[in-house]
Formats: sequence, C-alpha cells, structure tokens
Amino acid sequence: MMKLGDRGLNLLKKWEQGPKGGFSPVIYPCSAGKNTIGYGHVITPDDNIIPPITEKQADDLLKQDIKTAENAINLLVKVSLTQNQFDALVCFVFNIGVGALLLLAGTTIPYIILIVGVLYLIGSTL
Repeated sequence: MMKLGDRGLNLLKKWEQGPKGGFSPVIYPCSAGKNTIGYGHVITPDDNIIPPITEKQADDLLKQDIKTAENAINLLVKVSLTQNQFDALVCFVFNIGVGALLLLAGTTIPYIILIVGVLYLIGSTL
C-alpha cells in the first residue's frame, strides 16, 4: 500500500494555504466557499474543532485527510505508480474529493484532463 511521500506532503502543505499564507489557525472560506481550517481541511458537522488551532492540530487534520485520499487511490487505481505519480494523485484527490475520484474511475486520462481543464477555465471544481 503506497503512502504520500515527504515531497508530496511538502507540496500539499505549500499549496493548501490559508488567506494569509501558510496554515490557517482560524476558519476561512476556501475557493469553493466551504469553511476550511489548517491546511485545507474542510470542516464537517462531525468535526469538533474550536479555533484557533495549533499547527500540530492542523498537521493531524491533514494526515486524516491524506489517509482518506491514499486509501481511495490504493483501492481504485489498478496500475503501477511511481512515488511522484502517487503523490500527484493524492494532491489531486485531496482537492476534488473521493466522490469525484469515484466518478472518474474507469475514464481515460485524456477525458480527465479535459474535465479538469474546463473546470479550471470556468473557475469551478468537481
């Protein structure tokens, strides 16, 4: 079972930044308008989060979110991946969600690239 590598984790932490850069100890709306905290953790009704949070709490939330993405990829992707490919997929699934990955499972790579490109151009997400 593959796991996100250090390079992938650092990339994800760099990419997932709060409104002032870096991790956010307070709640902010992400680009999809969802309440988010830490390193891009979308807050759910089941979360028991009382802001402000520490960077350690943000790391713990990120690890939980990454584990969800890792598990989905390990279950659904049936081809051999390099560490860089796996890391890129984890970052991708972290952003689109496991549900969207399920919708894309079995589609061709060019089709996925087309969907992501169109969504990027219109400023939307899956």
